[in-house]
Amino acid sequence: MANELMNWLTQASLLATAVTIAILLLRRLTLRFFGAAIAYQYWLILPATLLANLLPNSSTIEPISYVAQPIAQLLNYASPIAQSGGTKLSELIATLWILGCLMMAAWFCRQHLYYLKMLGNLKPMHGIYQAQRLDIGPALVGVWRAKIIVPGDFFQRYTVEEQELIIAHEKNHAKRGDAFANMLCAFTQCLFWFNPLIHLAANCFRLDQELACDASVVAQYPDARRAYAEAMLKTQMTDSRSVIGCQLQSHQPLKERIMQLHQTSPAQAKKSLGKFALTALLGLCAYSAWAVSANSVQDVVSAKAFTPSQSLAVISGKKTYSVKTTIQLDGVSVNPGTLSKEGDAAQISIDGKSAKWDIAYTLHSGQVKDGVETVLFDMTVKKDNKIVAQPKLLMGLNTSANVQQKNSANGADFDIRLEAGVVN
Repeated sequence: MANELMNWLTQASLLATAVTIAILLLRRLTLRFFGAAIAYQYWLILPATLLANLLPNSSTIEPISYVAQPIAQLLNYASPIAQSGGTKLSELIATLWILGCLMMAAWFCRQHLYYLKMLGNLKPMHGIYQAQRLDIGPALVGVWRAKIIVPGDFFQRYTVEEQELIIAHEKNHAKRGDAFANMLCAFTQCLFWFNPLIHLAANCFRLDQELACDASVVAQYPDARRAYAEAMLKTQMTDSRSVIGCQLQSHQPLKERIMQLHQTSPAQAKKSLGKFALTALLGLCAYSAWAVSANSVQDVVSAKAFTPSQSLAVISGKKTYSVKTTIQLDGVSVNPGTLSKEGDAAQISIDGKSAKWDIAYTLHSGQVKDGVETVLFDMTVKKDNKIVAQPKLLMGLNTSANVQQKNSANGADFDIRLEAGVVN
């Protein structure tokens, strides 16, 4: 269980890092050519990629297409990294990761609860809620039943025009579901609390969110850019401590937001091109993540015991041999089946009671003897990443044979029964 968790965490972290770097590199370009609204939507690629990596995959897959190769190669390196320390190290790292997630979640909850406490008794007025304090809001608070919160001196500090713009800003947040997006962002930060790039991306995500909301307000009120900028300036003194809520002032660069107000909206053709590019990139990343998911990384066979008596092995590549195995070692008995092309290495990984075992083999066609076609198994057996045996076995097709090692000095006893048949 710990090894599987570490494998997923390593691969998910590498995926998140790769996708985040791509989005950060594209941010300025998409903002300039496609506008703030389209640039903000590019952040959808990250959760879509992580979700696609969790989707179930076929137990036997054809070679991953060339578009998935970069991520496939990256994740092929991830698997041994996550497994190199053995079961005990994996359990320790998994425990530390869970503690880190809980601590980060507790910190975010503390921030949000403190923010709610600061609001005091809210006074409903014309569909908005007025806080007691003067140094909090305007903001949209709440995920399921969002409320627009304004400071206690809202009607004195802002002009009527500015009040209308501020309320329009927060309504745009509510319409787009930005509070839910912020909650999802915080959840991602908790999962990858150890990755500084994710926290940097969270700040950029919040800035893009505000820029997109500003663009929506300017599109609604094209002649109120100056009033909108003045409302921002009046709001910068307020306090902001919620990672889930949407605050007008936020902690984002004010200069950049005001400068962006003067940008003209992109033409419809550019917006359409931006959406097309977003759809293509999202589909590419999601498919690549799905194709190289933990259960089907290219060129790797992973045989995990789904039940005490049966497990499944998968491999990419053209199907040539069907191999049935019965493996008994370290107090575990499993029966993985593999499909393997001649000359391709297949690997079966098993978590024993005291160690992690890896059994790799390559098949080569042998000569025909007495009318029976033969196949040569070239095997390597490892216990905790140390080679304990390298047997070679020549056997006839559709017949069974055993490879055994007993009474070994290092406790590396095993009994492997093999049967190979030609698929095509």
